[in-house]
Amino acid sequence: MKPDQLEIRRYLAKGGEQSTTLTALRKLARPWGFGERADCGLWVHWGDHLGLISPGRQPISFDIDPLLQRGTEWAGTHTYVTTPESLWVGLDGRGRSYVRVDLAEAERRGKPWR
Repeated sequence: MKPDQLEIRRYLAKGGEQSTTLTALRKLARPWGFGERADCGLWVHWGDHLGLISPGRQPISFDIDPLLQRGTEWAGTHTYVTTPESLWVGLDGRGRSYVRVDLAEAERRGKPWR
C-alpha cells in the first residue's frame, strides 16, 4: 500500500469481504474523518473531498473545498445525521463552526473517485 492510498475492507456477515482502495486526489491530502451511513455505505473526508462509498457502486468524490470560509481550516470533527441525510463538517478559525453537506446532493453532483 502506498502512503497516498486508503484501503477500506468490509467483512460481510455471511462471509467474504469487500475491498475498496482510494488514492489521494491531491498531494499531501490528509484524512479527516470516516463513518457509516444509514444505507450501510461509508463516507470519508480526505483532504478537501468527501468520498461516498456504497457496496457494488464506484466510489464518488465530492469537492467540499468551497465550504471552507476564509480564515478557517478543517477541524476533523463530523456529525452524521440520517434525516435528511447530511454530514456536518467542523471548521476551526475564530472558534468552532460547522457546515452542512447534503449527502443526496453530494451523490448527484459528485464525480467518480479516480
